[in-house]
Amino acid sequence: MALRDRLSTAAVESMVRARSGLPLDPMFSALKLPASFTVGAPSTVSVLSLDCGNAVGPVSGTASSGEVFGLLDDGVAPDQVAGDGEFTATWTPTQGFAFIDMASPVGTERLTAVDLVPTAV
Repeated sequence: MALRDRLSTAAVESMVRARSGLPLDPMFSALKLPASFTVGAPSTVSVLSLDCGNAVGPVSGTASSGEVFGLLDDGVAPDQVAGDGEFTATWTPTQGFAFIDMASPVGTERLTAVDLVPTAV
């Protein structure tokens, strides 16, 4: 799926504003998700969390099962570049779930069954 298809309309508008030199709005959007999650198998997840072009954390994910995981923007794998606003984590779900709530100081996003395909081992 193309990056533009993963970003919210607000995120795309913020990118256009940034390129045109206009003031930036806070931006929060899921960027990278696996094709599916499998209980017991690690999956990498990334979200974009920016305000005025600066990375804003902390960023966390909370699955409907109650499992919580933190995402980092520190340049240490699985994150690729420190401070770029892309927060990344490798998470291994221990049980099935229906959604993940992603959150940071600049926004929240619920990833539901349309976005997720959890599977059991």
